Amino acid sequence: MIRFGFDHYGDPTVLTALKAAVPLPKAGQVQLQVLGFGLNPYDASLRRGEQAAFRKLKWPIVQVLMSSAA
Repeated sequence: MIRFGFDHYGDPTVLTALKAAVPLPKAGQVQLQVLGFGLNPYDASLRRGEQAAFRKLKWPIVQVLMSSAA
């Protein structure tokens, strides 16, 4: 599985592809293959550091904020 994350604030080039184990679904869950995802304006603001005064991050942050997937 590939996830995206960043370890410092900046423009879109700070996003890095990170390999991770594929989690196994638990009883009553399903596993989806995501072909694409989107980041919302808050995600971009967080990446740029505009939320740093309000939301402290533990580095590296893995981009799990994306709520739009296809």
